[in-house]
Amino acid sequence: MQIPSPLTLLPILISLVALWVAVKNYYRKNGVELRGSFQIASSRSCEDRYVSNILIENIKDRSTTIFGIYLKVGHSIYIHLMEFEDSPLILKPFETYQKQFGPIEFYGFNLRKVDINDLLANNKLRKRLVLSTSDGKYVVPRRIGGWNPVVEFFNNHLTGILQPVPSRYKDTDLGSNIKYVVEVLDQIDKTQIVPVGRNDQDIGVFRNFRLTKESLASKEALEMFLLERQIDGKLSVKDFSVHDIDVWREQHHRDYRPNAVKIHSDSFVRYHILGRWFTYCQNRDMRRKNKLIVKQRQ
Repeated sequence: MQIPSPLTLLPILISLVALWVAVKNYYRKNGVELRGSFQIASSRSCEDRYVSNILIENIKDRSTTIFGIYLKVGHSIYIHLMEFEDSPLILKPFETYQKQFGPIEFYGFNLRKVDINDLLANNKLRKRLVLSTSDGKYVVPRRIGGWNPVVEFFNNHLTGILQPVPSRYKDTDLGSNIKYVVEVLDQIDKTQIVPVGRNDQDIGVFRNFRLTKESLASKEALEMFLLERQIDGKLSVKDFSVHDIDVWREQHHRDYRPNAVKIHSDSFVRYHILGRWFTYCQNRDMRRKNKLIVKQRQ
């Protein structure tokens, strides 16, 4: 039996690869394929559990038109989350849509209030996102995998989870070196936010003049300095106001200790070996204390 030469098999191999690519492209561009996730929350603001967040991801190389989003609870209950009948949601290829919801008043059915807290709290009851699309009803089959470092903290107490704490004024993020915010109303009634740093003297914060060290000494000194520039025509605005951000920081960040603590990243051995042993010992001691408390109460 004669063995085919590699040159004879090469065209067949190229044809198979081309066929595979064509099938993959057809599958990627045909039909609907989405995945998503949702969160059910409770709040002191309302009596009912509610959907607090949904996330839908289009994993096809074609747009998908969505008219409505529902959460199906069990076999027969649909919670109407969003409606896009007037302006459909067009999810572009590989695009992600996210929406957050706040607390609710109640759930209604045929002009009656209904209580479904037990259903939403039942983890054994299946819950799925269902979409009304241009291709009909679509049940989102796959959940987007979630992860939270808090889980790692419970497994290893040496895990540090840091939270950036911003200072924000009217959607403008301010850094720790910003001391004042000048809110300016220009000649066309447009409001502008101008952050002013602690050491911004001789820096071109404003176009036609420079700030001085004396003008940054206090809020009142900066107001007087800007008023003088407004009078001599160098600050061409209708009105302005100065806000002392340090005062705001004292009110909103008073729970934080004033001095920052420098931390270091643990080594592999300290984190993965000593950290887990430390966590095990702490959990064991906590279980013993809880058992003693239970015995004392009995």
